[in-house]
Amino acid sequence: MRYIPLTQKDQKEMLEAIGASSVEELFSDIPSAIRRGEMAALPSQKSEYELRSFFHKTSQKNVDPLLWKSYLGAGCYDHYIPSIINPLVTRGEFLTSYTPYQAEISQGTLQAIFEFQSMIANLSGMEVANASMYDGASACAEAVLMSLRVNPGKHVYLSKALHPDYRLTVISYLSDYDVEIHELEIDTNGQTKVHDFLPETSCVVIGQPNFYGVIESLKELEQSIHGQQALFVVATQEALSLAMIEPPGYAGADIFAGEGQSLGVEMNYGGPHVGLFATKQKYVRQMPGRLVGKTVDEAGLPGYVLTLSTREQHIRREKATSNICTNNALCALKACIYMACMGEKGLMEVAHTNYVRAHQLSEGLTSIPSIKKSYAGEFFNEFVITLPMEATKVIEKFSQHAIHPGIALSSFDPKRTHELLITVTETKTEEDIEQFVSCMKGVL
Repeated sequence: MRYIPLTQKDQKEMLEAIGASSVEELFSDIPSAIRRGEMAALPSQKSEYELRSFFHKTSQKNVDPLLWKSYLGAGCYDHYIPSIINPLVTRGEFLTSYTPYQAEISQGTLQAIFEFQSMIANLSGMEVANASMYDGASACAEAVLMSLRVNPGKHVYLSKALHPDYRLTVISYLSDYDVEIHELEIDTNGQTKVHDFLPETSCVVIGQPNFYGVIESLKELEQSIHGQQALFVVATQEALSLAMIEPPGYAGADIFAGEGQSLGVEMNYGGPHVGLFATKQKYVRQMPGRLVGKTVDEAGLPGYVLTLSTREQHIRREKATSNICTNNALCALKACIYMACMGEKGLMEVAHTNYVRAHQLSEGLTSIPSIKKSYAGEFFNEFVITLPMEATKVIEKFSQHAIHPGIALSSFDPKRTHELLITVTETKTEEDIEQFVSCMKGVL
C-alpha cells in the first residue's frame, strides 16, 4: 500500500473532526518526559532524486558479501542463489506475502505450496510437512508446543548444542506453561550425551547439525529418548545438510523443525527467512500452521485446497494449534523453486562442496600449531576452533583484508573468548581458503 502524506488542509479537517485544536493537543496525554525531541529536528522534505542519493550513500556503510569474503553462519548462510529464482517469485501472480483468503481461487499458489510441502517431507524423511513457518527458531518452539499437546508432560529437555536463539525462543514460548526446561550436556566430540530423563518428560530437542556444526548421532539418541516415552524433536539451522546426512525421519524423529534460508532465500539482514516443519502422519492434526492437499472437484478434475488450517483465524482460539497467520509463503516459494531447479543431484553436489571446502579450511587452520579444534566430532560446513588470542581481536584484524572470519562464541557465551565459529559454503573457492589460512598465520 502506498503512503500518501497528509496536506495541512487534511490535518486540519481531521483535527476538527475529533475536536482537537492542534497536533500538540492530540498527543498531550503523552508525558513530555518520555517524548522524543528529535521529531522537531527532522529535515524538510526532499525530492525523489535527493532521497535516492541519500539512501545510496547511506547504504555504502553496509558490507557487500560480493566484495568481502564472509565465513559467518550460525543459522544465516552465504549460499549462492540461482538467477532463475527472483524473476519467477516476482511475477504478479505470486508476489504477495499475504495469506490467500478464498484460497481455492489461488490454485497456482496452492500448488506451489503443495510442491514445497512434498519436497520438505522428502528432504527431512518425514511423512507430512506444513506450508512453512516464520523461521527456524519459531518452528522449533512450535514443535515443543506440539509435543506438549501430543505427549503432555512437565519436563522439556534441550541440548546445550541447540542454537542459543532457538533455546531462548523455546523458553519465551513456554514462559506461561507449567513446564520445567532442562539442558543436556555435550561431550568432547560436541555431541549431545545420552541422559536419563525425569518422569513425565514431554520431548527432547536436538540440533542437527548442532550449533557448533557437529553432526549428532541421532539413532543412538532416539533409542534413549523413545525408551523413556518422550517425543524426539530434531531442529536444523542448515537445511542444505539434509541433502547429505541422514534425514531426521530416517533416524526416528517424531517432529522436524528448522530454518530453510539455505534453500534459495537471501540472508536479508537476518530475515525474513522460512521455517520448516514436518511430522508423522498420526500427529498431523496437532501440527501448527496450514496444510495444502490435493483433491478432485465435482467434475473430476484435480485441484488444491487448504486441507487443514487449525489456526485461530479459522477455528475457535482454544482449539487452534497455533496463531500462525500471514506466513512466509513467498520465501517458501523461493525454497520450492530452488529445490526444483537444483534437483536431488544438484542439492547433493552443493552439500558435498560445502562439506569438502569446510574440511579443507579446518585442516589448513589446525595445521597451525597454536590453533586447536574445539570439538572432535564430524561436521558438515561449520566448525569451532580455539585460538591463542581473543576471537574478537582476530575478527578485527581480518577486517583489514575484507574478510569476516566467523563469529566469536563470546557473543553467545562470555566465557568463550578464544573460540571462533567458522562457516564455509560453496561460494568459497580453494584460493579463498588458502587466503584465509595465510591471513590467520599473519594475524597470529
